[in-house]
Amino acid sequence: MKISIKRRSHASDEKDELHRSRFHNKRDIKIFNLLAKDIELEKFKYKSIQSLKTLYEKHVGKSSKVHKYFVLKWNEPSNLIPAHLYKDGLRHIHPDSEQSRSISMREAARLQNFPDKYKFEGPQTEIFKMIGNAVSPLMAEKIANAVKMTLYETI
Repeated sequence: MKISIKRRSHASDEKDELHRSRFHNKRDIKIFNLLAKDIELEKFKYKSIQSLKTLYEKHVGKSSKVHKYFVLKWNEPSNLIPAHLYKDGLRHIHPDSEQSRSISMREAARLQNFPDKYKFEGPQTEIFKMIGNAVSPLMAEKIANAVKMTLYETI
């Protein structure tokens, strides 16, 4: 399996290429660390939408109508895994402040219930799109079983 990733910002000895972090600039790494640490230390300074919008404006120099950042929580459901995750991952920040990164392709696939043995091939951007556009295997199984039950009930 060959995964095309052009640049790296995080060193990794990870054997699974899908679990290697995408490139993040220094500004984003700093913000990811700040946000994850805020949760780890239970300060919750960036819990409100307005505080996240203000943080974005302060660090990026642009305003936004929506907040850009979301740190995933260890013991809570993830937010939706969208196809546009390939763009930046700002709404899928890893909860460990030591890592200061967005989630990897493998982590996104796990959140979509793909088994680790499932193989994806292609450039990183296309793999993130595939994962985000996919119906999760677990959901597909539930839908298939419901259709099957409906068909047998009508016979």
